[in-house]
Amino acid sequence: VNEEGGGMLIVDLAGLPGSVTTKFFTAGALNLQTGHSIQIDEFGICYVNGSNISVGGVLFFDLNADPMTPVYLGEYESNYVHDSNIRNNIMWTSEIYKGWFRAIDVSNKANPIQLAQQSTPGNFNHNSALSDNGSYVYTTDEVTNSYITSYNVSDLGNITELDRFQANPGTSSIGHNVHVKGNYLVIAYYRDGVIIADATHPDNLIKVGSYDTSPFAGSGYNGCWEAYPYLPSGNILAADIEQGLYVLGVTYTPACYLNGTVTDYSTGAVLSGVTVTITGGDGSSASTNLSGVYATGFSTAGSYSVTFSKSGYSTKTITHVSLTSGITTILNTTLKNTSLPQCVTPTGLSATNITSSSATLKWSDEYVSSFTLKLKNLSNNTVTTYTPYVNSLNVTGLSSCTSYKFRVKGKCTSTGQFTAFSSWYSFNASGSNCKYIYGDEYVLGNEVQQIIYPNPFNDVLNVVVNLNNDGAVMISLYDVTGRMVKEISAQQYAAGSNYITIDANDLGKGIYFCSIKTSDSVITKKIVKE
Repeated sequence: VNEEGGGMLIVDLAGLPGSVTTKFFTAGALNLQTGHSIQIDEFGICYVNGSNISVGGVLFFDLNADPMTPVYLGEYESNYVHDSNIRNNIMWTSEIYKGWFRAIDVSNKANPIQLAQQSTPGNFNHNSALSDNGSYVYTTDEVTNSYITSYNVSDLGNITELDRFQANPGTSSIGHNVHVKGNYLVIAYYRDGVIIADATHPDNLIKVGSYDTSPFAGSGYNGCWEAYPYLPSGNILAADIEQGLYVLGVTYTPACYLNGTVTDYSTGAVLSGVTVTITGGDGSSASTNLSGVYATGFSTAGSYSVTFSKSGYSTKTITHVSLTSGITTILNTTLKNTSLPQCVTPTGLSATNITSSSATLKWSDEYVSSFTLKLKNLSNNTVTTYTPYVNSLNVTGLSSCTSYKFRVKGKCTSTGQFTAFSSWYSFNASGSNCKYIYGDEYVLGNEVQQIIYPNPFNDVLNVVVNLNNDGAVMISLYDVTGRMVKEISAQQYAAGSNYITIDANDLGKGIYFCSIKTSDSVITKKIVKE
């Protein structure tokens, strides 16, 4: 089709390579003269968008009987339609002058029915593309500083915007046409040429390739007009308004994905509006949403620094963040209010996910360039040193049925100086019929009815109570004057071994007595908080 007149040009390629046959089709009395674009669906129906008929909606023609003589079936004429995308008798119309796209049921070509409508960020929706699974739509807005926008359309009653993508943020460039190629978007981006974005995660669109066909830059309607990625060869045909036709070879490579949650250091509350930037990336940044969650990434694998910033909080940079192609790296962090010191001795040590050979060690999230962690095997007193860059470490190679303790210090980003080491935190690698060391006391299997560890302890105290029958357990902590300072109210526990964790963060350093009361006995043991 064209916008000058003469009807729709039909080209019969059956005679190639010898000859071709052409015909201008005007649909008789309908008098079709112009159109902006055409689409043909999987059922052999041709859709002419933006024609001279009525308001320039969409005309439907059946090509099955004779493609050289299309049969008129009906039309959608609510508004001018610049482009459309059709699958399974659902037509996605880009109604550019209305600033929205619509989903139209065209099962009955004589009676199209609107199912949904969604405005786009630039209010000038030029085209749309549907994901292979039909759950997502990607749109362009043909305006300065526009976005490629992704939507979840799996529920037409609740279309949800997921992400906004720009090829080169800050340049005000304009996206023209977007096409879906598997997990990728191939975009004709005017003065930025051909852009490829990884859409594996529709809520995290990441630029992974480009070919600049145009000598121009920034905003303007010059450059790459179309990029067609569906040739059997896999090559892309790119049409540049001034430079002509390009045939581009392409290798589609998945991005490196980076996700995480940002919270307040003191309160643990999630932080929205935190800007997240990968140093050495493509210059784009992401922001945390209302749940404190961010999603970003980069095209090239490697080790990067990631910076987190928000007004009222000290900016944090985490170094040595490893990004891998096709892999999602999780990087959670905290930010401190500017009233707090950025770098102090780590606290809140803990050990989780403990097995016979591994454990996840955690501590407070400080503003450091690196941490130094000392892990001591209490059975042979050997010490292993690690240098993690974040406030957690998964240690492997532990010996089963062995007691360990660890402590941490940090190298402050602002000064380059080290903090003091934290207090030691103890934990036990699991195993079968283990014999552990709890201070100077050895415990084998169930020989001791109640076990309290570690002793000395820091902020967490663990109690193991072995019951012969179901019953209630009450735990009380007393200071040296006999004053009760903490009580775990009586609760019902099942027969067997019960593991109870007590938060002792609010207790000062010193000597305490832990009383464990069951239906069978009351046992009191001296414990020390360091």
